[in-house]
Amino acid sequence: MRQGRLAHFFCLPRYPDARHPPQSDTHGQSPLRSEISRRRNLWPVPPSGSRIPVSAMLISPECPKRRRWAAVLALCAAAATAAGTARAGLDLRSGDTLLFYGNSMVERLLEHGELQARVHLAEPEKDLHFRSLAWTGDEVGNRQRAEGYAGHLRELLDAWPARIIVLGYGLPESFAGETGLPAFRTALDNHLDQLQRQHPGASFVLLSPIAIEDNAERTASVRRYSEAVAAAARDRGAVFVDLLAASLAAYEAHADPLTTRGIHLNDAGHRALAPVV
Repeated sequence: MRQGRLAHFFCLPRYPDARHPPQSDTHGQSPLRSEISRRRNLWPVPPSGSRIPVSAMLISPECPKRRRWAAVLALCAAAATAAGTARAGLDLRSGDTLLFYGNSMVERLLEHGELQARVHLAEPEKDLHFRSLAWTGDEVGNRQRAEGYAGHLRELLDAWPARIIVLGYGLPESFAGETGLPAFRTALDNHLDQLQRQHPGASFVLLSPIAIEDNAERTASVRRYSEAVAAAARDRGAVFVDLLAASLAAYEAHADPLTTRGIHLNDAGHRALAPVV
């Protein structure tokens, strides 16, 4: 972690230029280490064998962002409760690989990193691994790849034996409207059949598409595709994660936009919805 990010995390002063470390102070410590030491003296000394709670360190009386951190910790607690419902349907084992398929929503979710961080914090002893075969532009029935990709895919699947398969489709397909629903459900069933053959014995998690921000008319179409994903999950005994309902609630709760152009989660959007997954 870079010094600048560490300083920001603990509400400490940043170096003017992280590329040029500062000179030590009169006590032989850098300003950052001195400040950490000084802050550490603010905490009450815990009983022998115990640790200072993380919440106590993050919400220092001197930290100007303490109210924000209090809100963050409260959100984490609520997210842990919500995520527990999905985790209850999964048998996560030590060393498991979670393999993701889907469109740009899934690809961006993994690139952002909030989801992986939360899962590792919730299951620190499991040593879980995340791998992605999601591609921007993919639809469940239209996943174009370069010539020779089939052989490459076989090599990846051999290298990434996965017990948990996570899929996210539906938003691009929803532009076909009501008339496209039967084809979407057929393509989803065919894709699930294929993946069950490729990953025998794996557990499946199906993510709904998110709602389109500030567009109720388009979201009504997305809702019907979300319901088709939910029905496929029920039919196969898979875990269903309703990101459409979660995103609608998040849009309502946040004054600032959570997406770019209504369909791609931004940083705040990923932080709001990753706990649901």
